[in-house]
Amino acid sequence: MKKLITLVVLLASVAYLQAQGTVNFANAAATRVNYSASVPVLGGTGVQVGQFTVGLYYAPLSAGATPADVLWSAMSLLTTTGIAPAAGRFLGGVATTPSSTAGGVDAYFAVRVWQNTFASYEEAAAGGGYRNLTTTIFRNATGNPSSVPPGAAAAMSGFTGVNNVVPEPGTIALGALGALGLLFIRRRK
Repeated sequence: MKKLITLVVLLASVAYLQAQGTVNFANAAATRVNYSASVPVLGGTGVQVGQFTVGLYYAPLSAGATPADVLWSAMSLLTTTGIAPAAGRFLGGVATTPSSTAGGVDAYFAVRVWQNTFASYEEAAAGGGYRNLTTTIFRNATGNPSSVPPGAAAAMSGFTGVNNVVPEPGTIALGALGALGLLFIRRRK
């Protein structure tokens, strides 16, 4: 009987250790993805719409650290989705953290948005995509699917929305524009 009780306790503790946190990767109307402060990014298909990917990034919670202390390079991509079903909204489903974050424990998350013509946000930023959207890193609780009864995935309550961040043109682009301006002025004289 003692062996059976010991085995049950060990199995229960191992199951708890392998539990991973879950987050509902979706936003609300108040936390839209916007071109500017009030113009939402269009979703669906077509020439002007459906051209953005939304990614959920994750980093484990570290003792004493704040979201400002977490480096983007330390975050890993959990999952991606597109802008749908409405402008500025995304429904990416339930995202599960790696085993470094147990269910019910806080972790750091961030949402990044980039053009579909690039494979990743990092590639879009390096390639000069005309729309590189990003958000700050936020701390959020995770759901615990291993609890009894199973817990639901946690809402992204720390997410405040995404507004457009347009990168400045490069030095070569500014030089080319300046040269074109000088040629235009010279030609008019």
